[in-house]
Amino acid sequence: MRGRFLRRLVAEESWHSTPVGLLLLPVLPGSRLVLLAASGTGVYGDEQSEFVCHTQQPGCKAACYDAFHPLSPLRFWAFQVILVAVPSALYMGFTVYHGIWHWEDSGKVKKEEETLTQQGQGSTDASGAERPRLLWAYVAQLGVRLVLEGAALGGQYHLYGFKMPSSFACRREPCLGSITCNLSRPTEKTIFLKTMFGVSGLCLFFTLLELVLLGLGRWWQTWKQKSSSSDCFPTSESTRKHKEPNDNFPVVESKDQFRTAGPYSLTFHSIGISRPEAGFPSFQATGYLNDQAFFHYDHESGKAEPRGPWKQVEGMEDWEEVSKHQKARGDFFLKNLKEVMDYYKDTGNHTMQEKIVCELRNNSYCRAFWMTTYDGQDYIEFNTEIPAWFPRQTKAVFTKVKWETEGSVQRAKDYLEEECPRLLRNYLQYSKTFLDRQDAPSVSITSQVGPGNIRTLKCLAYHFYPGPVSMYWTRAGLAVETDEWGDIVLSEDGNYHSWVTVKVPYSDTGPYFCRVQHSSLAEPLTVLWNEGQESQAAGTA
Repeated sequence: MRGRFLRRLVAEESWHSTPVGLLLLPVLPGSRLVLLAASGTGVYGDEQSEFVCHTQQPGCKAACYDAFHPLSPLRFWAFQVILVAVPSALYMGFTVYHGIWHWEDSGKVKKEEETLTQQGQGSTDASGAERPRLLWAYVAQLGVRLVLEGAALGGQYHLYGFKMPSSFACRREPCLGSITCNLSRPTEKTIFLKTMFGVSGLCLFFTLLELVLLGLGRWWQTWKQKSSSSDCFPTSESTRKHKEPNDNFPVVESKDQFRTAGPYSLTFHSIGISRPEAGFPSFQATGYLNDQAFFHYDHESGKAEPRGPWKQVEGMEDWEEVSKHQKARGDFFLKNLKEVMDYYKDTGNHTMQEKIVCELRNNSYCRAFWMTTYDGQDYIEFNTEIPAWFPRQTKAVFTKVKWETEGSVQRAKDYLEEECPRLLRNYLQYSKTFLDRQDAPSVSITSQVGPGNIRTLKCLAYHFYPGPVSMYWTRAGLAVETDEWGDIVLSEDGNYHSWVTVKVPYSDTGPYFCRVQHSSLAEPLTVLWNEGQESQAAGTA
């Protein structure tokens, strides 16, 4: 439990950091501290004792040294290190508070994720709703650090300049006249002074660079989201949920509102298990064209076999070659799973999943992503824009370093942006007719009387494709308040089904109509409920 909490805590703390923030910003302040501890005392430790003034006047040397260095450089740099570390410490404290506050809700969030996944909406980030707070806290601490670093550089220049002089002319009481004072090893002190200037300057530069990269990253994400939502995807509401009529007003639908020109997607979903149960494969992979599985491979059979209508398609793939390729991928995949387990010192049964997706719209590359999860939690993902592997857990940094050292960044980018779209274009030559098909829904209506003489009318639409559909009840031409909508579920035959219910008093005999609108229908399909018998109807394209 503690280990998982610490892993999550570090992952949260570094979630919004770019590679600059993850690697350089922690290293440079540490280097400054090591430099100061290792060499600072040796270089500046004798500064006051070796400050020699040509006078015997009592108190004159102390007064001249105070005029030369009002603040000891060693104390100034120590104060600088502590002051600059305060924003980072406060941010880490806020992250700890954030982690503890949300740790107890992790089980609830995980259940919500599983529900979303079952509904086909994909997994979401467990703390995504709260991460904007961490982002702004991170930006705030960077801004404060930037100001402090700039102020420290200005203060260092004002107090010490860029060069340590070999002598200093002093005119200060109780000295009589002008007194010349000499310093020991001015050249060595100058070198160390400029080194500290350089380290502080680098800290200032990389802090500013981190802020710029964060700003560019946010701008790029916003632009990509707008671009993706307009060019790559219909809205999630239109693809996964029913369209709702306005209350108490007739509903007019257009057939075109359901049609979308793509996009087409190619997905490879792989699963590896460290200790599978008997009869269950250690590795399996499934390929999808849009939402349709077109092949499946597992280590038990060692064969990649086409699924559904692709069983009858000739020439689309050499399935023997695909089997060899998937076997090699499976061996490599399980090797990676073993390495990740070693990073965590895990034993027993663990799983790793990988999803690789590329998409086309109007036959042009739209977007792609590559995500790996470990035991159900996001582990590492590939960003094609930078390009780079982004760790989503602490230990994933080891995987990132290993993969990038092996040169996987360019290979992954080329695969997602060139090879995967090329495969998709090839598959579409054999599959577009099936993916673009319009299967009209069939509809059945049943009724059931429950407690309190309340009748539940259920309208079931089935065997339709693609998924977006509008279903609702009407009475006298007006939409009736819906009691419950069923999810739009993909059946084993590759088509969808869904349902909608309404509750009415037992004495209310209607008439009630179930209206179903789908892209395959020229006009909405309207089915009348007949009391005492099941109503059925089939739409025609």
